[in-house]
Amino acid sequence: PMTENEIRDLPTHISERFRNIDDAAFDDHPQVVAARERQDIANTAHREAAETAHRLRTRRTQVEAFRDEVALMRQELRETRLQTIADALIVSVLDVNIAADESIRDQIERFDSIIESTPLALANIDEQLIELHRRVQHRAADVSNADDALRGLVDALKLKEAQRQAA
Repeated sequence: PMTENEIRDLPTHISERFRNIDDAAFDDHPQVVAARERQDIANTAHREAAETAHRLRTRRTQVEAFRDEVALMRQELRETRLQTIADALIVSVLDVNIAADESIRDQIERFDSIIESTPLALANIDEQLIELHRRVQHRAADVSNADDALRGLVDALKLKEAQRQAA
């Protein structure tokens, strides 16, 4: 794209014409149409990468919240388990319901597995986020390059038209 200094350095009659030409005058030019298509593709790829990263960050937050919820449920189950056994012992040493206790113990073990697996899941998400962050940055650079290419093309067409009008 042309800088403001470059436009000022043009002969006055050319720079005035350049400034008076609307960018939209070149909307149907085949090169502009193609450049806009490249710009749209770059914008779409950037948006999709950013949305994917957002969904993964949301998933990370959900995993952490789920871990915390499971930890709380596990603690409540442990307390319930101990109280249930204590209550049974108060009534009769021989009347402790082993099957009910095993069921609670199994649920606690399942919760333990979830809690123990969470750091691995979070580490995997973090690795994916690093890669996605790179992809988002790369796509943002693609958008910037497409924007610059379109602006440069339109400026070149405007300059050519300004020179033609001045001739």
